[in-house]
Amino acid sequence: MNVVAWGEQVKAARDPQSAGARTAASLSQPPSEWAAIAERTRAKYLKSFQDAITGMQGKLPPSPPAQPSR
Repeated sequence: MNVVAWGEQVKAARDPQSAGARTAASLSQPPSEWAAIAERTRAKYLKSFQDAITGMQGKLPPSPPAQPSR
């Protein structure tokens, strides 16, 4: 499961009041934009994660050769 799919699954379980005493008026963007912002954030995180994994490929030491079975 990727982070975008996970975010969609747990969205309903999130408590909007869990962020503390913040209210809609204290946040920088209007509530009508929150869903789009959340989706962009998850997609950006996933791309950054995939880029990091791709960047590590070829930089890790090779796996030791398999030992012959006796």
